[in-house]
Amino acid sequence: MLKVIYGLCNSHLELASKSIKGLVKAEAHDMDIVDSLALHDALLLCSRLEKFGFKAGTDYGVYQCGARYGLMIKRGCSLIVNPILKDLQSMKMVWRIASTILREWRYMFGKSAETYTRRWT
Repeated sequence: MLKVIYGLCNSHLELASKSIKGLVKAEAHDMDIVDSLALHDALLLCSRLEKFGFKAGTDYGVYQCGARYGLMIKRGCSLIVNPILKDLQSMKMVWRIASTILREWRYMFGKSAETYTRRWT
């Protein structure tokens, strides 16, 4: 899905995947920090950075914080990451609103979530 929506190629996704699996460290000075990313969000950000020529370990580093991931990103990379973060926030807001609307419709029509899961499984 990341390839289709964001136009990423296999090589960028592979490099991003390696940086996440290896949890490459970078120096913390002169870095911006993005915390609490889901795996697919971290993969998206890393692959976009790789696409623009930034390298894991020198331009950015990935670390794990609980079940989620974080990125330390050089300030020069922020111009690429910031619009992506805004898009991710917008998509999550739309998802929450859509979920709330669907829940309300189900309640209005007397349907429970169980009815729909039984019907589609």
